[in-house]
Amino acid sequence: MNRRFNHGHTVLVSYAFAKAIDESGTGDSAQWMGQNPKDRRGSRGLGDYDIRQRLVASWLWEIPFLRANQSALGRILGRWQLSGVLTLQDGMPFRVTTGRDNSLQGVNMPYGADRPDVLGNPKLPADRPKDQVLARYFDTSKYVANQLG
Repeated sequence: MNRRFNHGHTVLVSYAFAKAIDESGTGDSAQWMGQNPKDRRGSRGLGDYDIRQRLVASWLWEIPFLRANQSALGRILGRWQLSGVLTLQDGMPFRVTTGRDNSLQGVNMPYGADRPDVLGNPKLPADRPKDQVLARYFDTSKYVANQLG
């Protein structure tokens, strides 16, 4: 939506609903670091740049004070504009890794990008106090390192 300059103001608003799927994150693009080089589909999922919803708004307002005043004060303080940009968006996905190459594939180095085994649902209740949510976003006890080999 675009409201062009009229009566001293202009507004531009855009909204995007999207989904990004890939086999390798942007940090991995120089060297594909998938879980299993013989099964690329096993690494297919949400891209690390996936932002499901984004709203961006920008505006410009020509401040009307002293606009037509030709005095010295009007020349100094007149014709000022106020503008801004607001961006609201969903969070980005993240990847849980073990930090080890237990799969012995050799492609997870130097950072050890093996994924752990998940023992259950790691999601914690959303109705917790904010300090608890920030301290522990998900239940880490539901993850164990993958078996050797």
